[in-house]
Amino acid sequence: MGYEEPWGVAHNSVGESFAGVVFRYQDGDNYYDVMLDSAADAIRLEKKHNGSITQLSSASTTINLDTAYQLKVIAQESSIKVYLDNVLKIDTTDSTFASGKVGLKTYRALASYDNVSVTDHGAPIAPTIGTPTPLSSSDIRWNFTDNADNETGFRVYTNTDAIATSSATVNLTYLDETGLSENTQYIRYVKVYNSYGESASSSATSTFTLMDAPTGFSFGSITTSSITMSASGALPNLASSTSGVYFAETSGNSGGADSTWQQTTSYQNTGLYENTLYTYQVKARNGDGTATSYTATSSKYTLADTPANLTSTNITSQSITVSVDALVNVAAGSSSYYFANTTKGANSGWIKTNSWQETNLTCPTNCTYSVIYRNGDGVPTSAITGTYTTSGCVGYTPAITVTIAPITTTTFTTTSIATSANSTSTVAATTTPSETPFLTRQAQAQQLQAQIADVKQQIIALLAQLIQIIQEKIKQLQAQLQLLPQ
Repeated sequence: MGYEEPWGVAHNSVGESFAGVVFRYQDGDNYYDVMLDSAADAIRLEKKHNGSITQLSSASTTINLDTAYQLKVIAQESSIKVYLDNVLKIDTTDSTFASGKVGLKTYRALASYDNVSVTDHGAPIAPTIGTPTPLSSSDIRWNFTDNADNETGFRVYTNTDAIATSSATVNLTYLDETGLSENTQYIRYVKVYNSYGESASSSATSTFTLMDAPTGFSFGSITTSSITMSASGALPNLASSTSGVYFAETSGNSGGADSTWQQTTSYQNTGLYENTLYTYQVKARNGDGTATSYTATSSKYTLADTPANLTSTNITSQSITVSVDALVNVAAGSSSYYFANTTKGANSGWIKTNSWQETNLTCPTNCTYSVIYRNGDGVPTSAITGTYTTSGCVGYTPAITVTIAPITTTTFTTTSIATSANSTSTVAATTTPSETPFLTRQAQAQQLQAQIADVKQQIIALLAQLIQIIQEKIKQLQAQLQLLPQ
């Protein structure tokens, strides 16, 4: 404890004499005193301990008789300060006596005292800590209740007893600390202080700085039934306490679901429906559970499944119509079908219907078709294919005429099967005079046998084409039979 003792002293004796004050008095043999010595023109601080007097400090100053002086002693713990007419004369320390009474003292002198007062100054009372307020990702307001009436200012301390922030202002209720790290926990306590020292510490409190909102998010892997996304931004210390990120699905479409509060920046929403639009946004929270605002929303379609069941629904001698199973949500966004005749190089372009008719074909013509989907975002699937042949050019028997003249040299000209059902395939044999008319019979026989072999090969080729046409026609008739009502 410390206190202040000011007196008005008038000294009017001569010779070795002095007048002053006693403080921290225990008994007649144990106390401190401060004396004005006119003979030595000095002010002295003494200690009497167990009957022995020790001068602790002194200062030269003019002391006139019959003159009033203001003498003030401030004792705070081991610190002792002596003022004469408000001028500091002695500043020293001694811890022999921590407390005691106050009195007046003269030696061979007459002295008068007035305006004697004793003030117990001491350190101020400790404040009461309040609930801190995070102001941003780098600032915290430390709230407290001021319980003292003699403070000079306030100090906020770290848990390692370093001053975090302070203010030499009275009657405060908070101090703001700046320059902190995002989503980081800080522990602090508060003291008040005055010229006599600091108060005891308040209890400690802690809080996290705020988390800045995510700057956005990006989509990763997308399948027919799942969408993966990742939040962007600093998002530090996600593993601290209740820190985390939260993805919300806002479209309401079947399968769409929010994440939980999670301590990783990525989220995969599974169990979705193909070629369906899903919309998301994301927010974060700090270690105390204080959440940021949401980001703007962003949307993606799931992929479309690969097409299924490519079939020919109508085939004529000059056209083929192909169809495929319907695409889910084909009306949405860029969703559509793409048919292509890979044999002829023709295509439908991107269309909204699940069938396509190609015309102006020849008969018979084998055509290979492929089809793909694309989803609402324009992402295409892989293709499926099928091969179909024009029909209506069957039901006839190609006539084959072979004319062989009894001459030495025969030249064959073969025409292919035409697209008309009444056309014939003809193998015509024409002759030209031989430049060597006197061949032996054996040589002529060999030539004729070779010509007969060529004709046979051409007949076999024509029969193979005819068989293929008949088989395709049978398939078409069977398909039409299946479409008849039961």
